[in-house]
Amino acid sequence: MFIQLSTKAARSRCATTPGSLRAMSFTATYPHRKVRRESRRISCPHCNWPATVRTSETVSVLTRQTTYSCSNWECGHNFKTLEEIVCSLTPSSTPNPAIHLPLSSHVRRGLLQRQLNHERIVDHIPENGTPSTLDLFEDG
Repeated sequence: MFIQLSTKAARSRCATTPGSLRAMSFTATYPHRKVRRESRRISCPHCNWPATVRTSETVSVLTRQTTYSCSNWECGHNFKTLEEIVCSLTPSSTPNPAIHLPLSSHVRRGLLQRQLNHERIVDHIPENGTPSTLDLFEDG
C-alpha cells in the first residue's frame, strides 16, 4: 500500500536523515558556500551520464585503480580508471623517504627564488689565476 506524504511532511522527513542534517547545518552556518560532495565525479565516456564507483583498490603507494559503472541503465557501461599522484604542490611536513614525488614547476620556481633572495652576496677572488672563458673550438 502506497501512502503519499504531504509536501511539508516529506520535507521534514528528508531533513532528518543524518547526512542531510550535516549539510543543512553547514549551509545554515555558511549560506554563501556550497556543500561539497564526498564522492569523485566522472562521466561515462559513451553517454556522458554520471558514473558511480563500484570497487577501488590500491595498486601502489601512488596509484589507485577504480571500477565505475554508468548510471544510465540503457548504456550499462563498466570501466576502470587509474588515479596517480604525479607531483607535490606543497612539500610534506613528514615526508616518507621511500616516496619520491617531484615538486610542481611553480613551487620549484618559488623555492629557488626564496633561496636566491636569502643568499649571501660574496665577492669571489680566484685563487689559481684568472679564469679562462675561451671557446673550445678556437685555436690559440
